[in-house]
Amino acid sequence: VDAEAEINEEAVAEWYEAHQGDYLSEEQVVIEYLELDAAGIGGEVEVSEENLRARFEEQQARFIAPESRLASHILIEVDPEAPQVDIDTAEKTAEELVARARTGEDFAQLATENSQDLGSAASGGDLGWIEPGYMVAAFEEGLYGLTIENPVSDPIQTRFGWHVIQLREIRPSEGMTFTEARDILLAEYQAEQDEIRFLEQADRLIDIIYEDPTTLDAAANELGLEVKTAGPFGRQGGFDGVAANPEVVKAAFSDLVLAQGSVSDPVDLAPNHMVLVRVAEHMPEALKPMDEVRGQLIAAVQSQRAMEAAQARAEAILERVSAGEGLAA
Repeated sequence: VDAEAEINEEAVAEWYEAHQGDYLSEEQVVIEYLELDAAGIGGEVEVSEENLRARFEEQQARFIAPESRLASHILIEVDPEAPQVDIDTAEKTAEELVARARTGEDFAQLATENSQDLGSAASGGDLGWIEPGYMVAAFEEGLYGLTIENPVSDPIQTRFGWHVIQLREIRPSEGMTFTEARDILLAEYQAEQDEIRFLEQADRLIDIIYEDPTTLDAAANELGLEVKTAGPFGRQGGFDGVAANPEVVKAAFSDLVLAQGSVSDPVDLAPNHMVLVRVAEHMPEALKPMDEVRGQLIAAVQSQRAMEAAQARAEAILERVSAGEGLAA
């Protein structure tokens, strides 16, 4: 077989007829779609300074770290329901420890030797940094009544017993002022309002489509949206925009949209961001015209002839070897 022989039209046509499955165009669609996005749904909303200030007050914990205090304590345990003599004895022990601490004895050593709080005694009574609301009210009131100059409390009674508290350090309140937090609060308010309007429009959009699921025009006109197009693209999707989103591609080739001609169910692109699609044009898989693929056909015939020629040479060599001849031609 001569692989270099001219490829005539008959050979090309025969190959084309015998291998039509290799020369099919990809099934593709062009879609129309409506896009609804909370981020671009409308202009800025108006909000009063009073509203923003109220939100700041309600959410101060986000913007302001309260004053915290580094504290240690000694606990002399006694049940508040115990006999009064036991309560008084425990209080007297606590008073003695207060006096010792205030006259210069090491508080951590006193706590290690005397505190009955198993969780902190071994570490010298250390409770770490404490913020408001962390401890029971009586303890917290006693702690926040201390100063660096007068750091040891009188005995303070809680349901656990009698506490002697030592204030070791104060970390002041810090955070944003209202002025500093205002832009954050305003942006959050805007986002909330955008989401509300998005949900309202999404509900209305779906209602309109439900009334006539064959068109996007009615919904676009009522809601002031633009009917956009994308494609053509196949079942593997496109390279950019909505055509690159797998869920959009899945919807476009679904039975509801492709076969029944209906608008799709909403497809979420992101939170508060969705599209609805319909097929504007469907291009089924089809045999490409022979002229369009002529170059591929000629290359395929040439490749086939080259393979046949190589096989013929191999068979000839094998025959000579089998007959006892040498490999030289």
